[in-house]
Amino acid sequence: MPVMTKKIKISSGEGTEITNITEQVQELVNSSGLKEGIANVFVIGSTASVSTIEFEPNLVNDMKAALERLVPSDIKYAHTKTWAMIMEKPCDRDIDGS
Repeated sequence: MPVMTKKIKISSGEGTEITNITEQVQELVNSSGLKEGIANVFVIGSTASVSTIEFEPNLVNDMKAALERLVPSDIKYAHTKTWAMIMEKPCDRDIDGS
């Protein structure tokens, strides 16, 4: 079975964002020339995710509100300190920030 790798670039800001990528994925599948197979969609990053929900405005708002209750954006997280150290001098530090 043939394997193809394609990329979609999504730009996002800070905070909770929910982005509908259905059209981009469908376009890549259609342009692949494949008639059957599996489209595997994933994201690289510890604070990003891929999920499937109906992209309906009120459901998107409900999901954002649920995520805000689960992981509030107005508190400090240790993970943020790690990235601040890495971004400060990325070549001078190990992955653990030391």
